[in-house]
Amino acid sequence: MACEVHDRVIQLLISSCRLIESTKQAGTDSPQMNKSLNEINDTILKTIAECRLITKQLYPSVLSEGGLVSVITEELSALKLTGMSAELTTDKTAPIPKPVAEVLYRIFHEAIWNAQRHSKASHIDVILKIVENGVRLAVIDDGCGFNLYKSLQSGKFGGLKSMRRRAELMGGSFNIESEIGKGTSIEVFIPFSVG
Repeated sequence: MACEVHDRVIQLLISSCRLIESTKQAGTDSPQMNKSLNEINDTILKTIAECRLITKQLYPSVLSEGGLVSVITEELSALKLTGMSAELTTDKTAPIPKPVAEVLYRIFHEAIWNAQRHSKASHIDVILKIVENGVRLAVIDDGCGFNLYKSLQSGKFGGLKSMRRRAELMGGSFNIESEIGKGTSIEVFIPFSVG
């Protein structure tokens, strides 16, 4: 995950550098220069937002302040500002052990990041349920979906492998279903025994 986040920031910075070079070559006071400068500005703003996201990913302090439901609610509210609708369904009444909450948060965050970046989804449903011996989290989007087998074979979706690895390291399970044109569903179970 850290490597993937690092790569996202590096790519944004490389894009900024290329835009600056293209601006230098365009000369002064040309329409192309103005366009490039606007693109540079946008790219730098995206880089700043990505850096803030990295900080949050490294230590989601709201987990200790308000708990998992609070941080999920906050991120889904922010998602709505982008035009995507989102809904959380939860029956959480008991506290979730911190190690379990941290892993679920990171998987949730990666899932909504993927939905924003790749799926062209207009709606995301998040379900968080306490079960007898642990917690279940589902993230379901109505996006374009993808061929799961081909994607995993190509190695393009390292985030999926990262989510699975996180769940399995906690003694849990991870399941993903996706079909082209029918969206993607991710379901995770983490037992309380690790908390």
